Amino acid sequence: MFAPPPTDPAGSVAAIVVTHESAAVIERCLVSLCEAAPRRGLEIRVVDNASCDDGPVRAARLIGAGGVVRLPSNRGFAAGVNAGLRAVSAPWRAVLNPDTVVAPGALDTLADLLESRPRAALVGPRVRGE
Repeated sequence: MFAPPPTDPAGSVAAIVVTHESAAVIERCLVSLCEAAPRRGLEIRVVDNASCDDGPVRAARLIGAGGVVRLPSNRGFAAGVNAGLRAVSAPWRAVLNPDTVVAPGALDTLADLLESRPRAALVGPRVRGE
C-alpha cells in the first residue's frame, strides 16, 4: 500500500477513481496518484461499478481494501462519483477516470489554485498525451 496519509487534513485532497472493467489501467493510475499531492496528502477511493475483472483486487493491493468501494451493479459514472464523494472527508476532491495518469504534484497545484481563487468552484487540468 502506498497512499500517503494527509499531511494537512484541513487542506488534503481526495482522489475518486470510478472504474468498470479497468484492470488493465488501474494500477498505473494509482501509482501516479502516489506523487500527486505530496505536500497536502491524499485520500484515495476507487469506486468499482460491478466489474467482473480483477481491477478491484489490483486496486486493493495498492491502496488497501478500505480504499475500494464496490457497487453491486453498474450504476454509471455519476453514481460512482457520488458513492466516492460520500466515502471521503478531504476538503478538495478530484474525480478521475481509471486511465488517467496524474503528474507529480498536480493535485497540490490544483488545490492551491482553488484556494487562491475563492470564487472558483472547480478547476480542470491540462490534458496531455494519451
